[in-house]
Amino acid sequence: MIAKRSFLLALGAAPLLASPLARAAAAYDGSRRTLSWSAWRRFAAEAVSDEGRLIDSSDARLITTSEGQSYGLFFALVDDDRELFEKLRRWTVDNLCAGDIGKNLPAWLWGKTEESAPKTNDLSRGAKAPAPAPVERWGVIDENNATDADLWIAYALLEAGRLWKADAYREEGLALLELVRNTCLHATDALGPVCLPGRTGFVDGAGRVTFNPSYTPLQLLRRFALEDPRWLAVERAALRATLRASPAGAAPDWAVFDESGALVDAGRPFGSWDAVRVYLWAGMLSKDSPERDVLLRHFAPVFRLVRARGSVPERIDTRTLSVSAAGPDAFGAAFLAWRPNSPEGDLLRARLEKLPISGASYYKSMLTLFGLGFDDARFAFDRDGRLLRPIRSGDRS
Repeated sequence: MIAKRSFLLALGAAPLLASPLARAAAAYDGSRRTLSWSAWRRFAAEAVSDEGRLIDSSDARLITTSEGQSYGLFFALVDDDRELFEKLRRWTVDNLCAGDIGKNLPAWLWGKTEESAPKTNDLSRGAKAPAPAPVERWGVIDENNATDADLWIAYALLEAGRLWKADAYREEGLALLELVRNTCLHATDALGPVCLPGRTGFVDGAGRVTFNPSYTPLQLLRRFALEDPRWLAVERAALRATLRASPAGAAPDWAVFDESGALVDAGRPFGSWDAVRVYLWAGMLSKDSPERDVLLRHFAPVFRLVRARGSVPERIDTRTLSVSAAGPDAFGAAFLAWRPNSPEGDLLRARLEKLPISGASYYKSMLTLFGLGFDDARFAFDRDGRLLRPIRSGDRS
């Protein structure tokens, strides 16, 4: 059994264990944790094909997204499952990157499509042509990339190279990272080098830039800066844009900035299924990261809503903080790390632990795995963004 106390000590968090609540939580967590991450393994057994494709079965096209592949790579690395990691990596390179991840950004959407069958001319005179059956095809549906997935894939490759001492993974991660830097960064005078959500479609003719705050987890950008210091400017720009996109303290799904860096009301001032990840990534930053304090203070109005309501709203107006009905319980994963040893933390945790982890609810399952995995000390991030797992040989190198 891996006790949470051991992991917290490794993170330099011994003072946190002084409180009775923390000691009780550590004892409870130690009693329920085993070496294998059973929740992730159940999900992978159901949702990942033998070839290494993570399937979102909630979509009739049985799609695979680059985001799903990226999260799968991360969780396989956390679980120290090199065989599954390699299957996911290989399928991603072969099918989303046309065989070369250093030259081709991953296509964000792959799955089943149906095309009309070609007409035939060999009908007898007067015969009525039968309706041709559609032809089913499998492959890339949309070739544009999703930059957040690319960043997570690069991160997983770099950390797999470090933790498993596998230079080939590190070199592949660096190649992808350079491709993202050359393709998806947009220089602005007001914000700095903004990471666009994809290589096409996010800068208009007037110079307005569309930004997705959930696409740039700061711990990933910090890790990239260890390889290339130019990513520090990207991290600063991401933090600046995220704060500016959320003037009332609630993150939007999407934000538009004009050339002067001013936030433009483009008719989408709402935060929902995308934005919830902004709070998730912020809570998982290292506690000695100054960016964590900045973000938690800035988004405190949303956390106060969560505490007062006992749930995370599905939709928040980022101008007025008016809210919709409660979102799915999986949204609670976004705030579990904010105050884990508290009544609201206990409530969010209890709800998350009751949720099914299933390929039929891909996105909710991903949120739940991130939230409970971090809460269980399956993984953490140090100040420079390096991945920390329950103590295994080589993790501290």
